[in-house]
Amino acid sequence: MKTTEQLIDTRPTATAARPTETETALYVGKVTHARLSPKRHAFTQSLYMVYLDLDELKTMKSSWLFGIEQPRLLSFWRADYLGQATRALCEEVRDVVSATLGVRPLGPIRLLTQVRAFGFVFNPVSFYYCFEADGKTLVAVVAEITNTPWGERHRYVLGRESESESESESESESESESESERKPKRELERREAQAPSHASSRRDGLTGTFQKAFHVSPFFPMEQRYAWRFSNPASSLSVVMRNQENERTVFQARLDLERRPFSTGQLLDVTLRLPAQGVRTLAMIYAHAAFLWLKRVPVFDHPSKKFPPKAGERDRTMSVRTSGPVRREGNGWL
Repeated sequence: MKTTEQLIDTRPTATAARPTETETALYVGKVTHARLSPKRHAFTQSLYMVYLDLDELKTMKSSWLFGIEQPRLLSFWRADYLGQATRALCEEVRDVVSATLGVRPLGPIRLLTQVRAFGFVFNPVSFYYCFEADGKTLVAVVAEITNTPWGERHRYVLGRESESESESESESESESESESERKPKRELERREAQAPSHASSRRDGLTGTFQKAFHVSPFFPMEQRYAWRFSNPASSLSVVMRNQENERTVFQARLDLERRPFSTGQLLDVTLRLPAQGVRTLAMIYAHAAFLWLKRVPVFDHPSKKFPPKAGERDRTMSVRTSGPVRREGNGWL
């Protein structure tokens, strides 16, 4: 058995004289949650996620370990993700971005997610990285969030303005912010950081702040703002997601992952070290919810108790650009 078998078919074709480098990869690392208020609570968990170029799925080969629309120890199923299962996932993502931001990504769509393990999957969040035609310039990220136990899904679409607008805004912020204003920010980031930072600038990632619009945890109110930062996936990848109240960070979740080849050997390694990851993720959510309850952290009801959703409103989208006003789309009731 060749455990280093590559799962992407890179054999030469009539239009390709030699194998091409693939973008599909495995990312391995840790996720950290840190609650700062009203009671402190934090944990770090090892995890792996697959980074799938949705165009490369067309030439990807199933193996005895990883299957595409086939039952295996690890498997990708189109029906687990947004939109209609009969449509190409990449086109569904492009439609969402186009409808919410007014621009349609011209390049590849790459999905960072947890696939099914032993037939089970629970994805608190999956990220769709949308690129320009060059395959390198990140123009949007779609975050597809699933809550539990309600099983609802919501999409946030984070986009960016033109490169010149982003650069000029970044420069004006740097010039206008005094050293006395920067020191408290640095101290806050130092206290909140739970893992080494792979912070990215606007030139190679996306950053945005916007109003919370979806109930995820009963231990957080809806009256919060999010501050998110995405690096451009490379040899390492980071995602930082902060919850803010009155401009003060009360919670931070972050991913810090390192890239590995998408091979049978690497997949087998993470499967043996982190088996049944979806079950473990779900169990951790409820275990830490119990810890928060024992610490007497306030509990907030699901907003549906006050404002019941209308038919067809279980799947919603919110969009935001890295600069300019936030714009909501759809018939969201949160």
